[in-house]
Amino acid sequence: MKRTAFLALAALAIFACQPPAQQAGLPDEDVAAINALMDDLVDAELAGNWEGVAELMAEDVVSMPANMPLMQGRDEWAAWVESMGFSVTELTFDIVEMDGRGDLAYLRIAFSEVFTVEGASEPVEETGKCLWMMRKQADGSWLLSTWLCNSDLPPAE
Repeated sequence: MKRTAFLALAALAIFACQPPAQQAGLPDEDVAAINALMDDLVDAELAGNWEGVAELMAEDVVSMPANMPLMQGRDEWAAWVESMGFSVTELTFDIVEMDGRGDLAYLRIAFSEVFTVEGASEPVEETGKCLWMMRKQADGSWLLSTWLCNSDLPPAE
């Protein structure tokens, strides 16, 4: 009897010392807010509204474009993209994976786009992938905090 009571107390102590279970995934309202941000981002890019895209990023966003040094801050990102002289004519983002906890989320995205570049004779068709980190704001909205994208196409010669 003493042994049974001891085992019961030991089991209770073990379970009592476990951290509380954390709910997996993002709540539906956060998923909806992130999907709305994605829609706003596509609309802004198609309109050539680079300031509008930058407003969907945290002030201290970290951007990691392929074959370039890291960029810090939305102003640096906006200046870079405006200097590229391109217009996006078609754009789709397909969320492959979305997850997060609390005020952090990540998205793994596949994208396809068609864009024109000043001075180029033909539009460029591109596919690629992105890994984005997002932070939830006090008002419940989400902003991009880390932007990492690269092309599936081989490097230009």
